Parts: sequence; structure tokens; C-alpha cells
Amino acid sequence: MNIAMVVAKYDETGSSPYLTNELADALTVRGHHVTVLYVDWEAEAEPKVKYREGQTLHVDRTMPRGKGLVAMARKWSLAPLKYLSFGQALSKRYDLAIYYSPLFVAYPLIALNRLKARRKLAVYWDFFPYHQVELGMIPRGPIEKGLHAAELHLLRQMDVIGLMSPKNRESFRRVFGWKDDSRLRLLPIWGGSERLPLREPDAQKYCVFGGQLAPGRNIEALVRAAEFLPADIELRIYGRGPLQPALEALIRERGLKNVRLMGQVSREQYQREIAGAWLGLIITDPNAKTDSFPSKVIDYFRVALPVLAITEEGSDFGSFVQETAQGGRKLHSDDPQQIAAAIAEMVATPQRSEWGRSGHAYYYAHMTADRIAEQVEEMAQAGLESAQ
Repeated sequence: MNIAMVVAKYDETGSSPYLTNELADALTVRGHHVTVLYVDWEAEAEPKVKYREGQTLHVDRTMPRGKGLVAMARKWSLAPLKYLSFGQALSKRYDLAIYYSPLFVAYPLIALNRLKARRKLAVYWDFFPYHQVELGMIPRGPIEKGLHAAELHLLRQMDVIGLMSPKNRESFRRVFGWKDDSRLRLLPIWGGSERLPLREPDAQKYCVFGGQLAPGRNIEALVRAAEFLPADIELRIYGRGPLQPALEALIRERGLKNVRLMGQVSREQYQREIAGAWLGLIITDPNAKTDSFPSKVIDYFRVALPVLAITEEGSDFGSFVQETAQGGRKLHSDDPQQIAAAIAEMVATPQRSEWGRSGHAYYYAHMTADRIAEQVEEMAQAGLESAQ
């Protein structure tokens, strides 16, 4: 098939691949040609066209971010127009176009039908604009309602919408008032197919959390829980973001010697260091109105790290970890003492190694990019055959 992929995140060097890279590569390995239309929202990439076997990459960038509501509105309105600069790519016809949430970032291509494709697939992870509203990136009120209406219109142009889990599908139906289940498919989040080195846990007992340090992710609850951990268990937090000063202040205020903010490190270093951890931590906002499926579970499973999933009551992610993948335990609480007790219990139990092995096996059986590429291929082929 001739496939177009529209992205706002892509590593053009290939040294620190995003999920978009991994799916594009997996589809290429399966014999398809993938044309990637990449607009860099961080305004760092240089406009270019790059070629490699089985892939064509078109790159452009947005204007600098700016500050304030007006600057944000200008960027969200104008940045998607950059996709129209890819005239060479838009002059062709494709068997399949793959979009990622939010669809609004590519609204000119979809609303104006500028990207010609026989089938359109939306890989839908974050519900726009609700996810952004919950993180404080978009204000509530008329702007939220207008963006919701626009996103729903774009979703209706899709032939298939891939959602991460059954609860995620329920949230999608509720949030968008969606009635046409024939277009909804389960499409798990994915990661690389190559095997990473495994090793025994370090002598120093430490648990890890990796991700963007941003408000609305309940990371503060992990830091508060460290106060109640046994003295020999350390919490290491990887990543950077606007929440970092508040976390540093909380650590100083509580006098926590067992919490380390590791900052942003290379993907290789991160994978190497979490492989020696005793436990991988995942925590979500207990007040979130839409179900989530945190992607950091991929990194943990790939290095056979057992997982404690601390999630909202209505989420099925904890059940996925504990029952489906059998890669750890779930906890529905943001109480620091309960979190600390669960961490201490999991670190102490011999079952920890078994959880790690189970999560690792599940990942390579069901969640690698090549497995997902196969599913995407089947979705596209089924639609193309029925249209003939």
C-alpha cells in the first residue's frame, strides 16, 4: 500500500524514535511505502524532504510558541496550515492516511480533503480538547465548546478510529456522543520490536517514574508517598516540565532524602537505568473525566520491570496491568500512605520477578510496532476490499 502518515511528533534522526517512527518503520518493513508529513510544533526542525528506502519524510515547522492566550490561539489556528506546504506529497493519492489525536492539528488536510486517500485511520489517544482542558492548556467555556465541535466534525471524516482499550472506547462514546460503533476499533499503544538488555535489580532499592512533569498528572502524590516509604527505598523521577519547581519545593519542605529528580536523560540511559529498578510507577489524575492508558508502561514492560498502576476508579488500565498482562498490581487511591504501603509490599515480595517476566512476555506478544502494523494493515485492507 501507499500510506501517508500525518504527525506532529517525529524523530527525523532515528536516534530517539517516537511511536510514530516505530509504526512507520514497521509498515515499511511489511513492504508498504510510507510518506510522513511532519510539522514540528516545537519550531526547531528545518524544512526539508528526506528519502530512505520505503519512506519519504516531509518536514516543516510552526512559528515559535509565544506566551499568553492570544499567542496560543494564533499558533493553534495557523500552525496546521503548514501541512499545506507539502505540495509534492499532497499531489499524490494514497491507499491509507493515518492521523493522530488531536485531529485538529491537521484540520486543513481533513476538512478541505487536501490529502487524498481511499481510507482514513485516526489513532486516537487523547480526547481533544478535554485532555488539554484538564491539563490547563485550554480554557473552559466557548473556546472549549468550539474546539469540541471542530474535532467531532473531523472525526466524522474518518473511516476507522483506533482506541486503546474498552474503557477508552466507552469514554470516547460519552465525550463525543458517538453512535457509530462500526468505525471504532481497539488499537493498543505500541513500542519498538527490538529486545532490550535485561538485568538484575541494583543493590540499592529504587522505584522509578518517567514522564513529563506537568500539572494534572498527580505526580505530587508520589513525592508525598516517599515520606512513608521504608528508609532503604528510593524514588527516582525522570523527566522535565513546568511542575519541576513545585516538586523541588515539596521535596525541600518535607525534607525528603529518598526522592531524586533525575531530569531529562537520553532514551538509552533511561532504558538502562530503569532496567535496574525494583518497581515502575504509573499514576494518573483521580479526577480525570476520560479514561487513560499511559504509554510509559511500554518502557517498563520492555525491561521486565514490575508495575504499580495507581489510577482513577473508572479506568481499566489497572486491570490491564494486573489481570490481562499480569505485570504488576493496581491501586485506586491517591492517599500517600496507601501508595507507600503498596510500593513497600511489592518491593518486598518474591512475586516481583514473576510480574516482570509476565509483563515482558505480554509486551512482545501483543504490543510491538510490528504487531500493530499488522492490525493497521488488516483494517485498511478490509475497507479497501469492501469498497471495490
